[in-house]
Amino acid sequence: MSNLSRAFLRQKLAIALIVFLSVQGAAFVGTLVASYISQQDALSEVLQRISLDTSRLDLGNDELNSVPNRPDIAHYIDSLNTYLIDKSMPLQLVSINGIKGDKDPFTFSNTVSSELLSNEQKVTLALSKPPLYSGLSVSYLALFSVLCWLLLPTRKQRLKGAQAHSGNEKSETPNQHNSQNNQPVKNVVINLKTKTLSLEGEEESIVLQNKPLCFYIALLKYCAKHPNSHLNHQQAIPEELLKLANDAFAKLIELGHTKRKRPDFSANLDKTLSEIRAVLDELFIALPQQKQKYYPPRAQGEGSRSKQHSYALTQLNKGDVTFIEN
Repeated sequence: MSNLSRAFLRQKLAIALIVFLSVQGAAFVGTLVASYISQQDALSEVLQRISLDTSRLDLGNDELNSVPNRPDIAHYIDSLNTYLIDKSMPLQLVSINGIKGDKDPFTFSNTVSSELLSNEQKVTLALSKPPLYSGLSVSYLALFSVLCWLLLPTRKQRLKGAQAHSGNEKSETPNQHNSQNNQPVKNVVINLKTKTLSLEGEEESIVLQNKPLCFYIALLKYCAKHPNSHLNHQQAIPEELLKLANDAFAKLIELGHTKRKRPDFSANLDKTLSEIRAVLDELFIALPQQKQKYYPPRAQGEGSRSKQHSYALTQLNKGDVTFIEN
């Protein structure tokens, strides 16, 4: 390799690194801001609810020498934590005035304290929440941008390719040309035993979390059965689609993947679809033209949540997906 070629390679790698850091940095900032807003909204809602509920809880009174009703308080903590899990809120109540629930809460790594005033009596709360950086991950968009830049041919390579094509054009038949451009169609394989998505005949697979995995399985089955369906964000999710998602989650429990209560598939739909699209972007990175029929359409332009937008898979046919469930 000549010195000029080495210099050009170093320059291209440097630009690729700058592109990656720029896109990844923007993704990190966006994730941190979104996590902070989500946690603050959840904390505000939980404190407001506890403030209203503590008036009917027997918390005891030091001045009157009355003791708190520990079973009642423990039951309230367990009920509230179940509600928070069902709503996928990034918060859990650990204790009220040092009294904990009967069930061990799904605690996060950060514990914060807060105080409320109920009936002129101070109430001390302990809550747990995830650190802001817990949601950080490598941006698929950043990796895709760098990959595209590195694979982008240089002007010299394009000229050489054009010359080679011109020289071979006369000897190449139309059938030969088409066979080179067309890539074999690969169906999606979903394996519930490993909670992974892969392409037919490929060893590489990608893990998808429980909630988006179950919802995507349900969406595939529903749209294959109802090819002309219209699924709009402003409308309630069809009962049949929710049942298919719950059935998929029950299968995960049967396979021993989770013991947690089933999620609310009708909540945080945008987040669920975003997680599904991210995995499909990675899965079809080498075959982007084959991704469309499996890809829940994104909202485009103004009125992105209008009645015109649908996340249904209208191009999907029966047999396009293989499910491995046993």
